[in-house]
Amino acid sequence: MAANPLSVPNSQDPPSALVTRKARVGTKGVNTLRVPTDSPQDHTNVYFPSLPDNLARQGNPMQPLRTGNEVKYYIDARSAYEDMTDAMDTATGSAHFIYMLNWFVDEDFELRADVPPSSGPGAQFSTLRLKWTQAAAKKVMIRAMFWDQQLNIANSQNNKEVATINGLATGAAILDGRGNETILQNSPIPIPLLNLLPLHVGSQHQKILCIFGEQGLIAFCGGVDFNPDRVPSPSPTHGSPLHDVHCRIRGPAALDLLLVFTQRWNDHPEGQIHNRPPSLGGKGPLITMASAPAAAGSHVVQIGRTFGDISAAALGIAPYGFARKGERTAREVLLRAISNAQRFLYAEDQYFVGNPDLEAALKQALARPTFQHLTILIPHFKISDMPLVQQHRRAFIQKLIDANPANKKKIRVFFLRGEPGTSQSDFEAGQVAHTYVHAKLWVVDDEFVSIGSVNSNNRSWSHDSEVVAGIHDVGSSTILRYRLAHKCRIELWQEHLNMLDPDGAAELSDGVAASALWLAPPPGALVKPYDINEPGDIHVPIPILGLPLELALYNAVIDPA
Repeated sequence: MAANPLSVPNSQDPPSALVTRKARVGTKGVNTLRVPTDSPQDHTNVYFPSLPDNLARQGNPMQPLRTGNEVKYYIDARSAYEDMTDAMDTATGSAHFIYMLNWFVDEDFELRADVPPSSGPGAQFSTLRLKWTQAAAKKVMIRAMFWDQQLNIANSQNNKEVATINGLATGAAILDGRGNETILQNSPIPIPLLNLLPLHVGSQHQKILCIFGEQGLIAFCGGVDFNPDRVPSPSPTHGSPLHDVHCRIRGPAALDLLLVFTQRWNDHPEGQIHNRPPSLGGKGPLITMASAPAAAGSHVVQIGRTFGDISAAALGIAPYGFARKGERTAREVLLRAISNAQRFLYAEDQYFVGNPDLEAALKQALARPTFQHLTILIPHFKISDMPLVQQHRRAFIQKLIDANPANKKKIRVFFLRGEPGTSQSDFEAGQVAHTYVHAKLWVVDDEFVSIGSVNSNNRSWSHDSEVVAGIHDVGSSTILRYRLAHKCRIELWQEHLNMLDPDGAAELSDGVAASALWLAPPPGALVKPYDINEPGDIHVPIPILGLPLELALYNAVIDPA
């Protein structure tokens, strides 16, 4: 059966309601009208960092700045799952591969929504397990690395999926706990409880899918895990389906997402065992690409990564061979873009508890006389999965407000509340659908957008494994076209403000003027102002190492730098 054709990129056309609007024009003199859409401007040198000398000295350079890419963004997971399924179907032979890096994987839930139940008892719904099985039958190479949440004794997250892939003739998978080593990681004698004490408390948080098949290299990254909490269910829990953003990249930058996988796999001891030929107990080395794919579009992309410094030689724990002192290039991509914002910033983030580097970048942008607003969308702390999140959000946002008297009006924080009229008790119990913000996104001046797994906290910027795609659309000479970041921001605001028709898109065209609609939301809007001073965290004054207990716990375990 032939694979489904790949979906087309996002439309960047302005809404018809904007194009056809009438204007009154005086009859004397020369009058020029221009619909307020994007003219071609190349701001690549503004939004992307050059190689910092300190990173070069560490042997830890930025990934190259790649032109000629085609990027498609996904708002929420269903359309992303459908496109990932179609992409996996393009892998049809022994020269093709499917590579996965994920924090959480469930092999059994339905990825596609378009297979009718009336197909009968023999119908096969598209699940990951089915896709892996079908690909292996075609001799496609399947390799995967999923997070090993080894500190949670009762948790078997990803174990079944690793076993499924390892049971396939062309499949190999690893539970990767690097960065989450325990103090007695290599102790020859297990000591109850002590061998669970964490040394680094990190997680493998990247969400990357790379497929090489009949359509060439196709790569995905963002915030979407293969988790049923991303699609509607009869009984929503934890604010599911979670709101998220993901992207597909074709072109030269896809090679840099592939590099994340190949470096991690080849560096891992189990990966090296799997790379052996079958005669030596392995399944063969990775299929790799010697050169970058051909240009596929007009988007400029730079991939940034985070890898913690896991070296602890005295305990026998080796560093990453490809990043011996860790890597912070995701931080560099975000810092350059955020600090150079001229008019506004829009962020969606799961935590937004901040870190010193992000604080400095935001203060730099906020201080500009031309800068109008920083609008932030986060989940309410009562449905957050992060302990002490309200206390640390409050402190971080307050620092930004206190930096300048004008910042109090410029900084606007909101949460998703669900449909108007929903029960407050249901909301606080996480039973109101689509209220948990899991996205990790920044839009800068409608010209640059970052999509990835990087949250605005210490972990993501310095500690856990993360990835981010920084995307700038130079534009073209075509009249009445939006940049990718511009159209993405409009579509997100349409969803959150319940302005889904073309007139709504037209009203949201200007990222500064339309921000007033967040302050006075239209009927049916799904957002509400966030009160950073709302009580919500428990203060335990018992000191540990001179710090209150909860702060010591936060710094050491919840959000270590």
